[in-house]
Amino acid sequence: MNQLAYQRKAESEKQGEVIQMPIGKTRSKRGKIQAIMSSFKIGCIGFGGGSILIPVIEKEVVENHNLLSEEELNKDIVVASITPGALPVEIASAVGRRAGGISGMVLAAMAMALPGALLMVVLLSMITGSSEGILVQIQYIAMGINCFIAFLLTQYVAGAIKVCKKEKRLGAGVLIMLLVVAVTCGKELYGVLGIKRTPIFDVSTLNVLGVTFFIIFYTQGKAEKRRLLLAGIVSMLHLFCVGKASLIDNMYIKNSVVIVMVALSSYGLLCSLKEKSIKVSWPYRQMTKEMGTCLGMVLLCSLPALCMVENTVFYIGKALASTMLSFGGGDAYLTIAESMFVSDSMVSSDQFYSQLVPIANALPGSILCKMLSGIGYYIGYNQTGTRLGGWLVSICGFGCSVMASCGVFTIICHVYEFFEEVSILELLKKWIRIIISGLLVSIALSLILVNINVSQSSGFAVSSVLAFSGIVYVLNWIAVRFGFKYHMILVLLSGASMLVFLNHL
Repeated sequence: MNQLAYQRKAESEKQGEVIQMPIGKTRSKRGKIQAIMSSFKIGCIGFGGGSILIPVIEKEVVENHNLLSEEELNKDIVVASITPGALPVEIASAVGRRAGGISGMVLAAMAMALPGALLMVVLLSMITGSSEGILVQIQYIAMGINCFIAFLLTQYVAGAIKVCKKEKRLGAGVLIMLLVVAVTCGKELYGVLGIKRTPIFDVSTLNVLGVTFFIIFYTQGKAEKRRLLLAGIVSMLHLFCVGKASLIDNMYIKNSVVIVMVALSSYGLLCSLKEKSIKVSWPYRQMTKEMGTCLGMVLLCSLPALCMVENTVFYIGKALASTMLSFGGGDAYLTIAESMFVSDSMVSSDQFYSQLVPIANALPGSILCKMLSGIGYYIGYNQTGTRLGGWLVSICGFGCSVMASCGVFTIICHVYEFFEEVSILELLKKWIRIIISGLLVSIALSLILVNINVSQSSGFAVSSVLAFSGIVYVLNWIAVRFGFKYHMILVLLSGASMLVFLNHL
C-alpha cells in the first residue's frame, strides 16, 4: 500500500471510519517491530494457551497498540478456530503479516511461541540432571497465575456482554453464551461442586464450534421455524453422541449425524453464495511465497538435528502430522501426542505424563509448541545421551509446530478472504465473540478446579487456598481498575504471592 493510501487511512480513522488492511501488505517497520514485541510479551504472560489468550491478545494488539481492529481480530479468531495448529501462534502470525508482511508473519508467530517452548526445554534440562522438586514449585506459581488469568477472562466476557447490550442483542447473546457454558463446563462444574458423576455433555471446543458453524450455515441467521427446528434436533443429536455421558453410543448414528450436518451446512453455504457474485482470483504468488518461507524455516530449524541425531526425519514427519491433526485445543493435542510419540516408544510414558504434561500445563504459551519442543528434547536426549542432542531436536520440534500452524493458517486466511462478505460468515464474525465468552467461562471454572486439585494433592486446606485465590483475583481487579497497565508485573506478583503463601501455609 502506498503512502497516499496510508494518509487516506489516517484521515478516515480520524473521521471514525474503519478501513481494513489487506492481507500481506505492510504498514511500517515500526509496526512490524511492535507486532513482534507484543507477540513475545503475550507469549511470556500467556498462561493457559489457546482460547484463554484471546482476551490478552485483544488487550495488547487492539487496545494498547492499535495493530489491528476488533473486527480484524474477530475474523482471525474465526479462521484460527477452524484451522488445525496452535491458535495463539496463528493469530500472532496474522497480526505480524498485516504489520510486516511475510517476515512479520514468521517472526511474530515465533515470538509468541518462544517463551513457553524455551522455558519448557530449560526446565527439562534441569530435571534430567537434578531433583524434580522444582515441578511442585512451578505448580504453586501457576496457581497464582491462574487467578490473574481468571480475572482477564471475566473482563473479556464482560466486554462481550457490553457489546451485545450496545447493539441491542443482549438477550440473544446471554442465551447463546449460557448454552455454550452448559454444554462445555460439565466436568469443571461437577469438579468444583464435588459431584462424583459423569456430566451429560462436557463437549470439546471443536464440537461446540462445529455445532455453531452448522446452525449458522444452515439457518443463515433467518428465523424460519422449519430450519430452526431441524437445526436444533440435529445439534442435540450430535451433542448426545459426543457428550461425556454417551447418551447415544452408536458409531453409525454418530457418523450419520455428522454427514447430515455437513450436507445441510453445504446447502446453506450454496444458498448464501447465490446471493453474492464472487469472482475468485487466487493470489498464487503470495501463497507460494508464504508456504515456501514456512517450509524453509522448518528446514532451517531442523538442519542441525538432521546432521547430528538419528531418526530426526521420522520425528519431523510425526511433528508435522500431529500439528495438522490438532483440532480442539491443548487437551486434544495431548491425546494425539500420546498416540504418536508414546505408543511408538519415542518417549517413555513416565517422561510424557510425569514431566512433559505437568510442565507444559504450568508454563505460558501454546500446549502444542511446548509439547513438541519438549518431546523433541527427550527424543534427542534419549538417543544421544546429551543435553545438546536434546536441544537440537527440540529446536526442530519448535520450528515444525510454529511453521506448520502458520502455513496452514495463512492458506485458510486467503480462502476466507474471498468469502468473508457472504452473509453467513458475517453472522459468524458477529457472534464469535459471545461464543468464545461461553468457552472462557468454562475455562475459568477449570482454573478453579486446577487450584482445588493441587491443593488436595499437596495436603492444603482447599478453603484457605480458594480464599487466598479470591484475594489475588480482587487485587488484580483493583490494580487494573485504577489504571495499572503492566500485566507482566501483575502476573509475576500473582505467582510469587501464591508461592510464598503455600510454602508458609
